[in-house]
Amino acid sequence: MSSGDLSGPCAVCGEITEQRCSLCKARFYCCKAHQRQDWKSGHKHTCPRQFAASASTASPTTASAREECRASDWDARHKYHCKEMGDLMSEESQSALRSCRAAIMHLFGYMDEGEFQRVLARGQTKIIQEVLSRTQTPPHSRHLHLNTRRYNDTLCCVVALSSASCDGTQPPLTPPCATTLDPTGKFVVYRVFNMARVAEPGTPLPLPSHKLPAVMERVKATVTHAIEVCVRESHGRLLPNPLIECDLSEVGPLFWWKSSCVVGDGGWFFMPTVGSVCESAMKEALVAVLGPGMYLLGGPDTYSDPLSLVQYLSPEEWRRRIVAIVDTQDIKTVAIHQHCGTSRRLRAPNVKRELIEKALDFTDLVRNHLFTYVGARLLTFSATLQQAVVDMPVEMCNKITEKATVVLELSNIQAHRHPAHRDPCEMMKLMSRTIARLLGTSEANLNRMAEELASLNAQYAPHIQALIDAGPP
Repeated sequence: MSSGDLSGPCAVCGEITEQRCSLCKARFYCCKAHQRQDWKSGHKHTCPRQFAASASTASPTTASAREECRASDWDARHKYHCKEMGDLMSEESQSALRSCRAAIMHLFGYMDEGEFQRVLARGQTKIIQEVLSRTQTPPHSRHLHLNTRRYNDTLCCVVALSSASCDGTQPPLTPPCATTLDPTGKFVVYRVFNMARVAEPGTPLPLPSHKLPAVMERVKATVTHAIEVCVRESHGRLLPNPLIECDLSEVGPLFWWKSSCVVGDGGWFFMPTVGSVCESAMKEALVAVLGPGMYLLGGPDTYSDPLSLVQYLSPEEWRRRIVAIVDTQDIKTVAIHQHCGTSRRLRAPNVKRELIEKALDFTDLVRNHLFTYVGARLLTFSATLQQAVVDMPVEMCNKITEKATVVLELSNIQAHRHPAHRDPCEMMKLMSRTIARLLGTSEANLNRMAEELASLNAQYAPHIQALIDAGPP
């Protein structure tokens, strides 16, 4: 369960509640009596906030004291924090911090901001050198993944960088924060490429509406800095993919506000991960069909598989994933187990059909929003287009020469250097064909997709519309 969830099961009796541990805010309790009971039975020894409070009072402030701390008990404390912070972080977040010793030292007061940024900068240089060494075939287009998590009572933005080796060569060196996710060694991820605090310690989650703009602006600045580092340190040879993967429940405002990170002439956009969209879609559907207080019992691992932009905009891909998730749910068990107070007679086939349609309404909204957010604006950033607008799968790397030709043609169109520029209609047709080639699809399929999205007439839910209306200052 992520730290942004509004409710969860009581640690003692399992009843769904919104009350949390008054210190770490991670464990749920239906009443004070159960919190006291769990505290006495062991939570007082494992509560991360309790330990952090005592540790912070003894944090070393001088360089010599920090060195002594590192030499004496750092390893023991490092193991303790990695083990005991489980209640505060998802498995993915724990893995991120385990791979970056400096991040944990900084969060728990054993490394000041300046020293942490210097260590981070040295790591970024090594990472970029390693990424460029994995393939000699330009352009190098890599992915940024964005997460915001609460660590030691402080909300942080963590930017990860993933890299797929086109030629399958092993890297000559492995930076400390690199993790190999593919047994062949062709795919690695650097879980802490950039990291920054984005809110004051103790800021509640979910974020109050008046704090959202400032926090999201810091998140965007953290991502922009990561992109600038990639461009600067690689001398323009490495640009992250223009679509930055992020969790809809964590930094959704940046997506709904159609925010972008601009570096030079390039633009980068926030695209929610497939898994986070599916999760949000099912939450919306469960509330609409079965009432408040509902949550998923679980879902197939395949629903979070990554998609190219063309697949992301396809209704068939989303239906396949939503149907797979709903098929794992025992609707009657869900309603009874979660104390749903609805008086409706639950007929599983009908309820599942309703859930699927309601969830697909949400995915349609996301698809349409992404198309209006990214589709038109991609044409305004020629530098970004020159590094491949969408994911370049490994199997397509032998077509790089063709892609480079297509990008050059598109650049000529934008610069009005193409012979067809005197005829606006011919220019639009040529641009449509060129973009279709760049995306790896047919012009007919691209036009069909645009027509299908235009016909949706998708309506924003009231809470999303309110968020959009509030917007950044």
